[in-house]
Amino acid sequence: MKRLRRVVIGLMGLGLAQTAQAQISADSLTAFNQAVETGDAAAIETASTNLMNDAIANPDDPDALIAAYEAALKLCDIDCEAALPGAEFALGFPATGQHPIMAERELLAAFASFTAESTRDTRRELLAALNNMEDPTLLSARAFMPLYADLASRDNLGDAAAVAGLAVRELRPVRSSVLQYYLHAAETHATTSFLEVKTEESHEALVRWNAELRELRTSIGLNQAPEWLRLAYWRSEAWIGAANAFYASVSDDGETTGRNGRERVSF
Repeated sequence: MKRLRRVVIGLMGLGLAQTAQAQISADSLTAFNQAVETGDAAAIETASTNLMNDAIANPDDPDALIAAYEAALKLCDIDCEAALPGAEFALGFPATGQHPIMAERELLAAFASFTAESTRDTRRELLAALNNMEDPTLLSARAFMPLYADLASRDNLGDAAAVAGLAVRELRPVRSSVLQYYLHAAETHATTSFLEVKTEESHEALVRWNAELRELRTSIGLNQAPEWLRLAYWRSEAWIGAANAFYASVSDDGETTGRNGRERVSF
């Protein structure tokens, strides 16, 4: 079974290991690690930007790759477009088979590029990078959502449903670690699939999404369930009701009362 790969910040000791040739500032490394430990967003943004720029300015430093990547990765949590220079810099290093592996670097660069500007090329590159990930990471879990949301906003419901479906398949084995991302993907896959075309498969996706939420709500307890989970559950109930009403209007010959069976439904 897959498990979510969590990248542990390993930069604390780099300043101590620097040689005479190393040029990344020990102050940049220390400030970055301290900011990550405190969790302060403003401090993380500043320290990540400084370390990223420091690494880019010193490509011969043996720690330049790992420093630039980790700094850009943390910066992407706050402002992914701003992480693009560090992500592109990390791509310039050859594949080593060690962290950060090339697939992770490509995903970070693709996500940052897509965040900077959503175009047909950046959407295609981000989807390709997500497909190339062997194991899900927190970054891949995050990157799926804006991609399928962007496609849905462009009325590309079929593509949005396909990307959300990929997210569901990739995240299901680790859903306990990324529950909100997983359930959001499941909701998007189910609802956009049903809006795009009414089939047994799209109806089944709605039913499965509702059943998962019902099970979670029961296992956690009504009073203990967080607000976002309660709201998601009631949305799924509403969608099941709408789907049942739709199918109740379908005649025996497959036609609907005043509506074609493949027509999109607005909620």
